[in-house]
Amino acid sequence: MGQLKLSEVKKRVKELEKKEKFYLDKENDEYIYYYPKFSDTKINELIEELYKTIKYCQENKLDKLNTDEEIARYLLFLIIKHFTSFKSEVDNKPFDIHYASMEMLEEVGLYRIFLNHMFDPVEVNKVLDRKNEIEKLGETLIAELEKNSLNEELNKLQVVDTLGK
Repeated sequence: MGQLKLSEVKKRVKELEKKEKFYLDKENDEYIYYYPKFSDTKINELIEELYKTIKYCQENKLDKLNTDEEIARYLLFLIIKHFTSFKSEVDNKPFDIHYASMEMLEEVGLYRIFLNHMFDPVEVNKVLDRKNEIEKLGETLIAELEKNSLNEELNKLQVVDTLGK
């Protein structure tokens, strides 16, 4: 293969931009467009939307997305949203529209069809892995901040102890 060149990178980007048809019913020409390959940019947008939505639910005291199971379920909906033609229909709509759309897709069995038959599991795992990486990074940062805060408090106590003697 040799040295990577920008022309090869450009080809890879074009592959990420390609949509394909997934037929739900070929006889009746019922299909949906989807991205077979997930770009990092779209994955990042999806993860950002997930965390903004969780924060929205918490701030507005909504009884949604407050368990790991609910968050995972909603994350899978966001995969469907961001990597299919449904995005144009629900993008910039309020959370209740997104949540209702998720429930409708589940109710008619499309949720499972998309996730089990349309999307490549490797691509779905890229999203799940990214979410886990971000969560681990956040936990590490919080632990580091707590450690630094504790060290600052200990330093203050030592200064007070030293001044008090």
